[in-house]
Parts: sequence; C-alpha cells; structure tokens
Amino acid sequence: MIHIVKAIELDAVDRLSLKAIQQMKQDGLTQWDERYPRAVHFLQDIRHASLFGVYDEETLQGVACIDQTFHSCYYSLDWDMTDSVIVHRMVVDPGVQGKGIGRQLLTHAETLAKQNKCRFVKLDTHQDNHKMIGLLNKLGYREVGYLTEINRIAYEKEL
Repeated sequence: MIHIVKAIELDAVDRLSLKAIQQMKQDGLTQWDERYPRAVHFLQDIRHASLFGVYDEETLQGVACIDQTFHSCYYSLDWDMTDSVIVHRMVVDPGVQGKGIGRQLLTHAETLAKQNKCRFVKLDTHQDNHKMIGLLNKLGYREVGYLTEINRIAYEKEL
C-alpha cells in the first residue's frame, strides 16, 4: 500500500534512510552520507505532501519524494522540462530490496504524472548506483545525460 507520509512518521523515515545509507557505504557507494537525505529534507517533503511511502501492513518499506520541482542543473541537459514529474530521495529498506518496492514507487510516480497530465517522469542517480540503474533500465527509463554539478546521471521516461 502506498500513501502520503505524515509528520508523525518522520522518525521511521529517518531510520529507514540511515539503514539505506549504511548499506550504500557497505556496497562502496558514496551517493549519500549521514547528512543527506535526513529528517530535515524529508520534513520539507512531508510539509508539501510529496513524500510517498510503501507499507507492508504497518511497516515502512520505502519512500520517495514525488513532485514537480527539479534541481536547476536539470536545465543543462537537452530535454523537455515541461510536463514533468520528478522523483527525489527514493529510499528502499535494504532488507526488502529486490522485492518490487522501488518498482512500486516509480509506478506510483508514473500514475501521478498521468493524473497531472504530465508526459515525463524524471530523476537522477549516482553513476555507481547499479541497483537503481538496473531498475530504471528494466522499467523503460532512458539515460538523458550527466549532471556535472551534482555528479549524477539523469533519466526520464516518456509516458
């Protein structure tokens, strides 16, 4: 089940993020650290009603911010910036990775895009985040280019 995350769930989101950061470190991935993404970032998402969580009964398994705001460096690439939904800070509990949680979050982003009459879902990820890159390729996202300013690869899917 997916729903908008409430402020009362902020501690659970922060714990989930820390678990994911620790797993990334163990995997040798430097995409995130103990400073980002943390409660302060997720609180802003919650305030904007843009943080969505995947739950197995009562257990939070993953979150993603899904909205229509993007980093200014997105303008450095040759892609259509109109009619787009952006996915930020997608976190999946390491204990359930590979069980479709990331797919559910991205499918939800696509559903929200269609509901908002948007043609694209866009996001970025670290070049060494092979799990995320594999998922994006499997779901039909295409690599658009490299965002030098934030050291990330940009992806999009046209709906």
